[in-house]
Amino acid sequence: MDEISVCIPAHNEESSLARTLHSIINQQNVPKLEIIVCANGCTDKTEGIARDYERAFSHVHLISTGVPSKANAWNLLIERAQNDFVAFADADVVVRQGAFSYLTETLKANEQLALVGAAGIPLKIGQPLLERYFLRYLIPDEVGQSFVRGGLYAVEKRRLKKELSKREFTKMPEIIADDRFLQLVCSPKVWAIDRRAQFYFRSPTLADAPSVFARYKKSDKQLNLLFGFDLPQLDPEKITLRLAYKKLKRLIKIENPVTKIDDALGFIFRKYFEYQVRKASDSNTRWPVARSTKIPIPYSIE
Repeated sequence: MDEISVCIPAHNEESSLARTLHSIINQQNVPKLEIIVCANGCTDKTEGIARDYERAFSHVHLISTGVPSKANAWNLLIERAQNDFVAFADADVVVRQGAFSYLTETLKANEQLALVGAAGIPLKIGQPLLERYFLRYLIPDEVGQSFVRGGLYAVEKRRLKKELSKREFTKMPEIIADDRFLQLVCSPKVWAIDRRAQFYFRSPTLADAPSVFARYKKSDKQLNLLFGFDLPQLDPEKITLRLAYKKLKRLIKIENPVTKIDDALGFIFRKYFEYQVRKASDSNTRWPVARSTKIPIPYSIE
């Protein structure tokens, strides 16, 4: 039997799906790999691309549904997966060599773990220098996150089912953020991050970034209702005279003029960005789209 099943929910991912599949199919040290793509509610060529791969590779399989829902696709995929270890990957990422070996190794080594996240590496290829300067305030370049990213993570099915049942869930509910949901369902002792397992993802442009963070805010509102408690917000402090005064006092104490300017610019930019996120969050769009994150990652990146 295959050691791990890799599941890919894909909704209108014609520009990036082939690149993602290429990085997964070419994984070394994973001789048997089951790959399942769920094309959900697609109106582009996503399903056709997945079907071409299904014809070309015996271990690639396609599920098609007319329902445009990642949660529904997630449920269909985990039911179809034949293995106890199941990885979920977004259809717009590139998985680095060894990622699945590291994820399964960690799940095997610790029998209480139900969920293991990989580390995401943001790519800012082709973005102007000034744009990259400001994006670093929002999306750090280092691989040091302490939370599960939806781009790539793995679960052990039986252990995860046990954690879901503790919260009286039998499947993934209709929500935006599957990663945040799973991390909240699992107690801190049963999930972990393996930073050896890594994947690349496209960093959004400054124009698209508010839509990305607005999606986070919308998903947090869903989870607040679902779990009955407040989650940490992305924009904790609104600008007030008191906050501005506190920031000014901190700036005065900074001796290095370059650091002082950088800190001041960062403060102004973050507050302006939070305003843009609030505007995007107030829109009626359920799932804000960030088209810049869908640009295919070059094949030279592995």
